[in-house]
Amino acid sequence: MNGVGLPRARHRFAFPVIGVLSGLVGALGVLVLLQQFAVLFPTRNVVGVAVALGVVLPVLAANVARMLATDAANVRIAELEAWMASQLPQLPGPPVPSGASSAVPPLPPLPALPPLPGDPSGALPAAGWVPPPPTPPGAAVPPVVPVPFVPGPARATSSNRWLAGAAVALVIAIVAIAVVVMGGGDDTTASDGAPVGAPGEIFLERASSPGPAVFTKSVDRARPPKSGGQGVTPLSVTEASAPTTAEGTILISTSPGGTPGLYGGTRDDGACDPVQLVEFLGESPDKARAWAEVLGIDPSEIAEYVDRLTPVVLGADTRVTNHGYSNGRATPRQSVLQAGTAVLVDDRGVPRVRCRCGNPLLEPEPVAAAAFYTGPSWEGFDPVSVAVVSPSADPLATLVLTDVDTGEQFERPVGSTGDADFDLGAVVPEVPSTTTGPTTTTTVPTPETVGTTATTATATATVPATTRPRSDITRRGTVTASSEYPGGEFPAALAIDDDPTTSWFSAGDVDGPSSVYVWLLDADTPISEVRITGNALQANPEFRQNFGFDAVTIRVIDGDGTTVFEETHELAGTPDPDVAVFPGVSGRSVALTLTGHESPDCGGIAELTVLGG
Repeated sequence: MNGVGLPRARHRFAFPVIGVLSGLVGALGVLVLLQQFAVLFPTRNVVGVAVALGVVLPVLAANVARMLATDAANVRIAELEAWMASQLPQLPGPPVPSGASSAVPPLPPLPALPPLPGDPSGALPAAGWVPPPPTPPGAAVPPVVPVPFVPGPARATSSNRWLAGAAVALVIAIVAIAVVVMGGGDDTTASDGAPVGAPGEIFLERASSPGPAVFTKSVDRARPPKSGGQGVTPLSVTEASAPTTAEGTILISTSPGGTPGLYGGTRDDGACDPVQLVEFLGESPDKARAWAEVLGIDPSEIAEYVDRLTPVVLGADTRVTNHGYSNGRATPRQSVLQAGTAVLVDDRGVPRVRCRCGNPLLEPEPVAAAAFYTGPSWEGFDPVSVAVVSPSADPLATLVLTDVDTGEQFERPVGSTGDADFDLGAVVPEVPSTTTGPTTTTTVPTPETVGTTATTATATATVPATTRPRSDITRRGTVTASSEYPGGEFPAALAIDDDPTTSWFSAGDVDGPSSVYVWLLDADTPISEVRITGNALQANPEFRQNFGFDAVTIRVIDGDGTTVFEETHELAGTPDPDVAVFPGVSGRSVALTLTGHESPDCGGIAELTVLGG
């Protein structure tokens, strides 16, 4: 049959400008929050994905809403068509089968009209109504022709439903792409231990932000300068631009770790809590293993390693190789740490730990000439002024720091945490010592040369009564011995492992009347105290007695081979008593000459401890 149904509503594409702007602001706000809570770092890819989502999601949301509204309207139109089809007569169609009724069903009665004002009965017409003219007598009445009506399909909305499904699929695809991109090479949560970031990408990390994928909670104790304080004065940089090689590698001038003013801090106040750092790492064996692997130590050596580090704050924006933690691995990234960032440095003056996040640090790696910086910058940042710290040629006894409150410089002993700070260039008075003995000249000792010195003069030795604080420098040196007990169970290294239950034992009379034990540094260092611990706490009770010596001579020898301190002590009884001497001189080595083996098979000591300062 022929006829026309009701028109359908159609969807028209909408671009919500206000919604898109709101989405962009929201996406950037989420990025800031994720960075502040160390969940995600805003790399270029991450920012790109956030901007794309901020634009696409509002557009999709607006159009999907319009599609659903259009779909709902068409459903109502279809329902209305069905109702009308059930109420109106149809045009004549094909012949009516024999026996079927061809009568047109009567129309339903019209609803009663409400009564007009002034006519409660509703019998009167409304005012102004003109009745139609009467039909002339005998005139033919035109027949009533039914209105042709063809209803449309009850659910003619499949196209809108397909569009809505396609929009949902597009959203899922965008999210999947974002996950893939953010899990790729330009993300700070790489799980395979590969370098994080695109080639040439360097991450800017503010002093107040821990950054992404942290190893530990913050152990940062650095406080801002007092009101009116000087802060940390950045090192001057004379180059106007970063030079490059023919291959395009950027060349950056470096400063040795012992450069005065390279670091700052607050006098008598450490910038970090090393003890808490060790505790945090101890709570997670996986993190401890990854952390130690970066720094080339065993996880069991973490506490000892951290104890030798010194808390400071950076005096300039500094390039480092930072390491986050993700899926059981350390993930390296090239970073610039803002001046004022609290770090722990080693005895060569190189940053090794960032205190805000516990991340291990290494020296920076070169990047291509097309370097670019990712992350929020800060006032005063200039790529040309970025500092790179190189290890000092020799181990440092102290670091010259700039007080962030006063701008004055002071010294902090390496391995101390601020409680041993002292004035720069403090005068060290000298007082006569009760120790007398010959002044000798010799070469840097080895177990074969100790004891072969020639006496050149006899004088009263003077020992500086140093007021400088002391720090344990034992593990900075290397040790050798004239012999070790056969089997390798008691090597010389066991006497500097800070464990009185282990010992070095010599091969006894094989050495002759004396055994020699030598501790050696790379350069002269102030030595304030030397301690020798006997075998009283040896793990094997059978080794605690009768495996010592009758006497020990302790010498401190400088880099020129001159014996600058010498003292002899009797070791009466067994086990041998502990001995402590206070040289107060600068030297490169400590040599112990142990005479009179209590046992012809072996003799030894549990610990040698050397304090500097």
